[in-house]
Amino acid sequence: MSEIVKRVKVPTFSRSALTLADFCARDLWRGISYKDNAVIASDEHFLQQFASPFLNYLYTGKIGNSHISEDSISELIKVAGLKAMKLSSANTDIQQGLDTLYFGISKLISDWIDNNNRTEKIDSSTGEILAKMKTRVSSLDIGIEATQVLGEGFFTVAGKKKTGSFVALASRLLFFALPQVKLFNYSTEIAKSLGLDTSKPSLIFRDYNYTLDEGFERNWQYLREFEMPFSNNVIKERLWTLAYESGWWQRRVYDLALVVHLTGVPPRPFLTGLSFTSPKNNP
Repeated sequence: MSEIVKRVKVPTFSRSALTLADFCARDLWRGISYKDNAVIASDEHFLQQFASPFLNYLYTGKIGNSHISEDSISELIKVAGLKAMKLSSANTDIQQGLDTLYFGISKLISDWIDNNNRTEKIDSSTGEILAKMKTRVSSLDIGIEATQVLGEGFFTVAGKKKTGSFVALASRLLFFALPQVKLFNYSTEIAKSLGLDTSKPSLIFRDYNYTLDEGFERNWQYLREFEMPFSNNVIKERLWTLAYESGWWQRRVYDLALVVHLTGVPPRPFLTGLSFTSPKNNP
């Protein structure tokens, strides 16, 4: 008989817990591991690598000289610690995933933007509705749909495995490629801590996101206090502003609070101690 796991909510984090997560996020923004102080590819680098070329294609329809490559995805997999996700896997097709991103996800997001900007057309003389608005889809729901589609795009049939989805990779890629969309990184460890069945991530992904979104809104009171760092001359001001105005930084801090406090990944002691101290005006 299988063990029954009780579903739980995301915790309401204390200010010090979120301060620690903010310190961790700032390390990653600068390209430093919050775990051991090692030099790694920075979060800002990944915004440049994924958001800059993808948003350019989204708004121009052209793939420029700068484009998302297999090397950049491999780098993301390494830094994100996606041990189960290997480019050499027989069921992994990175190029197929990139095709899905450029030719599938771009249309999905473009249609979403157009629909959410559309208003009803009304005949001014008769008041007759000439064109009705479609039901608007939330940023959270379009993020869920895009991640599920991209996760399936990275999967290819090989051997005994006929179906599958790499939502962990898809969620991380889109987190950086679409900073204006309300996306949460998928983590098997976080899902388990919330009492979700992780045997088939694609089946729980929507529930996982709704659970995280409820916790995000509940923790917003403190999360909104943390300001996104300025660029280190890596990304353009327009991209930085898009991420800033979309709450991207607050979602990154929240993501790291979940990692640290739900999965037991310890930051280096310096950050932990710093989160409980305050600056001294007159030492």
